[in-house]
Amino acid sequence: MPDRESILGDISFFSEILKKSGYKSVPFGVAEIIDNSIDAGASEVLVIGESVGNKIRQIGFLDNGSGMDREFLKKCLQVGAHFEVGSLNKRRGKFGFGLPGASAAHGNIVEVYSWQKREKGGVYKVSLNVDRLNDGIPHPQLVDGLPAPYEELRTTNTVIKRRGDVAVGPIDFKSNGTLVLWKGCERITPKTTHVLFQNHLGPDLSRLFRHFITRDPYSVERFLGCNITLVYNLEEGRECTVTPLLPNDPLYVMSDHRYVSDFSFELHNKYEKSFHLNGAEITVRFSLSPKEVRQKYKGRCKINTELGRNLGISIVREGREIDFGDFNFCDPSEDRNRFWGCEIMFTKAADDFFGVPANKQHVDMLKKAYEVEGVDEYPEDAPLEDLPIWLTLERVVGVRGVLSEFLKILRGYGSRPKPGGDSGGIIIIEGVPGETADIVDDEGEDDGDSTSGGEVSTADEVARQNALEELLSKGYDDPTEGQIERYLNHKVVLEYAAMGSSSGFMDVRLKHGLCILKINTESCFYEHVLSEIADISEDHARGVELLLLSYARCMDLHRTYESYPQFPRVLAKWNSKAEEFLHSHYDGDE
Repeated sequence: MPDRESILGDISFFSEILKKSGYKSVPFGVAEIIDNSIDAGASEVLVIGESVGNKIRQIGFLDNGSGMDREFLKKCLQVGAHFEVGSLNKRRGKFGFGLPGASAAHGNIVEVYSWQKREKGGVYKVSLNVDRLNDGIPHPQLVDGLPAPYEELRTTNTVIKRRGDVAVGPIDFKSNGTLVLWKGCERITPKTTHVLFQNHLGPDLSRLFRHFITRDPYSVERFLGCNITLVYNLEEGRECTVTPLLPNDPLYVMSDHRYVSDFSFELHNKYEKSFHLNGAEITVRFSLSPKEVRQKYKGRCKINTELGRNLGISIVREGREIDFGDFNFCDPSEDRNRFWGCEIMFTKAADDFFGVPANKQHVDMLKKAYEVEGVDEYPEDAPLEDLPIWLTLERVVGVRGVLSEFLKILRGYGSRPKPGGDSGGIIIIEGVPGETADIVDDEGEDDGDSTSGGEVSTADEVARQNALEELLSKGYDDPTEGQIERYLNHKVVLEYAAMGSSSGFMDVRLKHGLCILKINTESCFYEHVLSEIADISEDHARGVELLLLSYARCMDLHRTYESYPQFPRVLAKWNSKAEEFLHSHYDGDE
């Protein structure tokens, strides 16, 4: 008698484990089947939905890959089976879990049909009933053909028409191929066929498999190309719906991404770096849109909805995306993050380093690592393989640093148009953090009181010294007489400066001869209000500037008209209400 017990007790209980195998969405389960098709060298994959009424009844996956012989087919529904497809390595497979796990997670019965040219047209079938695991997996059986409507697709040069026009084909499925049928689909949500296919499978599979369905040279050189087409309502007398997938590229660097006809996403910056770790190649790519694109696509619109769905970092394993999120590298609530893209791509040799689980739909080792681990325990000379993955990425690529620089550019409240002659003589110190400031001259007449409350002559040494000091603090090594005079002759000077997130959104300083209004570029007002307005309209942004300048001018003038006690009360009330508004609407992030 054996002196050991099997790790499995009642094998029928294992069916509940398979049913709840943790696929976070239907597209990720579908992706496991498409992975197998690509591994088999398929150039065409059809995902076909069959309905009863409007409800999904079963889903079929038909490909023209190398097919499986009887020995291969015998093992394909076993958990933990390892094999090769013809001469192609199972690049995506690792645990032998994808086909049985994904199928059982979405329906109680899965059938697999496969055929090869050397079998002289013979079609072999295996099946698995998740509720009858004790019966085991029957050996492959030779069958007369595929169930309808798949046999008709297999025995002809497949052409699928939509509204009388050819939508797909001709495709040869007769020589070699495989059909996987999910029957019942009890655990698929949503259950309405067109909602499932158009709103979920379409956009998600387009992103998960973008590197395989694109014609972009970068991906074509690295991955085996494949067409993936969604089809439903493929019944006699009904007009079928056919959707060939186009790449949904969160970096928007692919020339054929699915919204290429709607907008042109010219790149402002593109950066890529690769390195090797324990034999695995890891590549990190970034992209950033220019200001013109950010200004063009604003507000509620189709493109911004799409950009919002693609906000985050894409994790790509062996060409297929397996995870997407912020991973604590960025703030997903910050809308401007939709205008950059980041992709971290690696080969399966890095699975353990990234923490790839059996169902290949997330990376465990990159989750919120910054919140639980510090850098003090990892010396600078520590081997990369001994570091947590987030720290390796930071030291080799500087992911957080690159994204921080991108966000500075996106937050940058750039050059403003020169104010008109009715602006009251305003001078603006232009500049974004990290850029050189410059003075924009204003030729408006100075016909009012000076910022000191009385007349100030350019010969006033105290005022001149104040202006000189301010210019020197702004990086002017040797201010000219013209710059000093322009600085003094304006009633209010507007500056943009980083003053810290804990400081107020603006500050007014009154010096002899000068009234200086500073806007804090690290405040929520600058980030969520002023910059947002600037993205929509420079004219509107200038209007807000003028309002703030008027406030600063009032603070200055009340020294001259201090016999009017309402001045300080009005100003204090205005300031408190503004602060209250910002904190109530932006959760006190300032």
